[in-house]
Amino acid sequence: MQTEDIRTLAPLGPLPQRVYFVCKALSRWADVLRGDDQTPLALDGEPDRVVTHEDMTILQTYVNLKRAGLKVRLVEHPKPEAFNVVSSVDLQISDHTAQCFIVAFRGDWARPELADLTLTMNSSVATRRNETHMPHWIQTGLLPRDPTRGDRLDNLVFKGDLVNLDPRFATEEFRDRLRELGVEFVTQPYVHETRSSGWHDYREFDAVLAVRDIHPTELSTKPASKLVNAWAAGVPALLGREPAFRELRRSQLDYIEVTSADEAIDAVRRLKEDPGLYAKMVTNGDLRAADYTNQRIAERWHAYLSGPANDEYQKWLRLSPKRREAEWVIRAVRSKIELWSFKRQQSTR
Repeated sequence: MQTEDIRTLAPLGPLPQRVYFVCKALSRWADVLRGDDQTPLALDGEPDRVVTHEDMTILQTYVNLKRAGLKVRLVEHPKPEAFNVVSSVDLQISDHTAQCFIVAFRGDWARPELADLTLTMNSSVATRRNETHMPHWIQTGLLPRDPTRGDRLDNLVFKGDLVNLDPRFATEEFRDRLRELGVEFVTQPYVHETRSSGWHDYREFDAVLAVRDIHPTELSTKPASKLVNAWAAGVPALLGREPAFRELRRSQLDYIEVTSADEAIDAVRRLKEDPGLYAKMVTNGDLRAADYTNQRIAERWHAYLSGPANDEYQKWLRLSPKRREAEWVIRAVRSKIELWSFKRQQSTR
């Protein structure tokens, strides 16, 4: 599936208020902003720069919604008496945001108790009234698999931090077993020295493997990005048992779940020996990816910002500064407790 250029987005209706996207690393992006109105340049030309949670949830969202004609602005700090969207990674007690309305996009970490509203990367952790699931954008600058490769399966890839790859899939034995099937296993981590990853480039890859060895507490917060990107890239996915993947699964054609090296080898063998299955998974992925185009995600953001989030913002505006301060103090205490609890859960396995 060829993801559309964000500049082709159909304009969306006006928002009821200006929305400020808070990017504490704003200086990193001076070259993609121009003029007083912060008109963004396209990010697709430098996809390796969109790496952190803040990049994907704040900067990328700002750029896309700005392209769709919405009243959004990028700032370094939350604006008092205004509607702010911030990465939970950047939301700290020391910011003292009592007089700021905050929508926090939760990363794979503790709940952002300081926020008025929370966006989550999958539905399984959106269990409270003030929490809403918002899918990630498809990988910036995504280059789909070369269609001239047909239904061959020669290259299997893991795109992500190597520290997260299940060690059973990082052995030479696993690679050798794949080679016996005529398949090379390639890992693509983010290289900090060169600031590159290749996570956007699927042209020479025929399938994706993503089985991660992460504490269940953290794993439960992860997005389904590896699956959605595989759909959009036109490659079958072999994935671990993760909540985000399972909640999107509608049929066995969505992805093949594997929990061991043996199951992964069997899955690769099936795809190699049954080209029809490979083609069906690619076709199915193309259909599923249609729900995650830039246009669709922009529409979801628009509906959220102009609907339930605005309703809560209007209620917040009617609160006195003293009441806001009191509620913030309670949230600050809860934030410390939540962080302690999250870390404690991660320390037990």
